[in-house]
Amino acid sequence: MKRRNILRRTLWTIIVLATLAAFLYAEEDWRGARSLGAVEKEYQQAGVSLNFADYVPKPIPDSENLGALPIFALTYSPAEHTYRYPDALMSALRNDQALPRLPSVGHWQLGEQADFAQIDSGIARIYLQVFKATPLASPLVQLDTLFPLLQTLRQASLTRTQCRFDSDFSADPPQTRSFALLTAQIKLSELLSLHGLLALRDHQPELALQDLRTILILAQGAGRDPSLVGQLVANALHNIGDAIVYDGLAEHAWSASQLAQMQETLALANFIASYRFSLETEAAAFAGLFKWIRPNPSNWVKATLNADTPSRKHLIDYVFPVGWIDCNESAHLRFLLKLMMLPAVDDQTLRADRAHHLFDGYMSNPLLMPWNILSSTASQPFSYIPRNFAVDQTIANESVIACLLER
Repeated sequence: MKRRNILRRTLWTIIVLATLAAFLYAEEDWRGARSLGAVEKEYQQAGVSLNFADYVPKPIPDSENLGALPIFALTYSPAEHTYRYPDALMSALRNDQALPRLPSVGHWQLGEQADFAQIDSGIARIYLQVFKATPLASPLVQLDTLFPLLQTLRQASLTRTQCRFDSDFSADPPQTRSFALLTAQIKLSELLSLHGLLALRDHQPELALQDLRTILILAQGAGRDPSLVGQLVANALHNIGDAIVYDGLAEHAWSASQLAQMQETLALANFIASYRFSLETEAAAFAGLFKWIRPNPSNWVKATLNADTPSRKHLIDYVFPVGWIDCNESAHLRFLLKLMMLPAVDDQTLRADRAHHLFDGYMSNPLLMPWNILSSTASQPFSYIPRNFAVDQTIANESVIACLLER
């Protein structure tokens, strides 16, 4: 009899706990779905799409697209077959060789011009290591010999005035596609900037201007990519190209027509619009990421560690409520939407100081809770983005003013 009572109590305990767990899961799923539905409605009212396909850049005819050159082609890497890789560009940049670092072009932001003695010796070291011969030609010729793609790009940029880089835009989730082609544009632009400085020293301002034009076309291609990475690369390329602008201004090397061309081109930079676009694309990409995570919450760890997804499930995939995934998604999407609202369109500035207050308020919620841990870890880096774009817009405006004053 006593044993029967124990079994009966145990059974009732299991039933009660199972019922409570069912109610808990149902309530959390309802709460998550309600929160996600509300934030999706907020995006609709703001006119922001959460469909990543809506942000994929439209094709450009190859005859007008600098990014369609064979040097930018993507191929499957022999070592990694999960995504395509810019092998041709990496080879042309000699990334497969252990070469010395490129010499610095100075810090124009601090008023420091390029140290040409350091540049000359740096290029000579690279030339000696590659060709096993003492360079006899000028540093400008050495650089062209080391990196023939620079001349190819300058020539092509005369007719291909637009740029759109290829990418695996259909990757699911979008974050799993490779960004190597975009990030490689930084080294390529550093080479073009270095070439432009040497051209200015050799009294060839038109050649330097071609280098600058090429950098800005590449920046246009990076800026078309639907990602925050693409926008940050585009911003970096503008800053790299400014070294040519300011070095020529310091030496009074530009003619009036060249200054007018630079002023017109640089005035097209709109980092405020790029800021909004980057956050919209990130929101759409994260919506796709959470959709991918929802069936298997352990995918978040796999995506963070860039690990392959095994076929078997983990315990967390069975016990983690879908509602908590929805809560994380809604919290992160709402945070991004608030960041989108920071630009002050009337005066083309960014209230960057409010981003940190916004993030501090967002983080005032209890940390390390299962319904906000994913959004907390994903949102923190974004609090620094408004300031970066605001500074870059200021620099672009100053470059335009500097060209105007020089004229």
